[in-house]
Amino acid sequence: MRSAAVSVLAVALIAGIGLGGYALGHARAPGSDDARKEQRSARHLASTASQKAAESSSRDSGSQAGRTAGLRAGARQGGERGSQAGAQRVEDQQLALAEAEQLERQRAAEAEEAERARNCGAPLFAPGACPTDEEIESEGLAESLCGGGNYEEARAQGIACFPPGDLRNP
Repeated sequence: MRSAAVSVLAVALIAGIGLGGYALGHARAPGSDDARKEQRSARHLASTASQKAAESSSRDSGSQAGRTAGLRAGARQGGERGSQAGAQRVEDQQLALAEAEQLERQRAAEAEEAERARNCGAPLFAPGACPTDEEIESEGLAESLCGGGNYEEARAQGIACFPPGDLRNP
């Protein structure tokens, strides 16, 4: 009997250990609450990782788009400023050229006035006449050609000679 009692006791002990192991294992096995908790955790990790990747990609894309737009705007503004500066430079150069031409005309007029003053009373001209050096030279040439009777040479030079006694001769 003793062996039957030991056998029953061994079976009971094994059954108890089995039931205890089952209960312990069942308590530790994931249930639906555990599954929901793991889903939330996985979603959070996936959301965080994808958000960081999206932010990085968006930042890079935005930086490139901003750089391109900035380069275009800069080129447009630079072109406008360059055109304005170029137009101003042309205007300044035209004003400087006009001033230089005006100064040149003024100096030429002053030089002619001084030349005429120096030649007042020159021979071959009416009293009070003040010819330029060129007019004196031209009149001298005409006098030598016409006075010397070289009418053909005078005509070739574009000088009209009137022989003495001609009514056109003053």
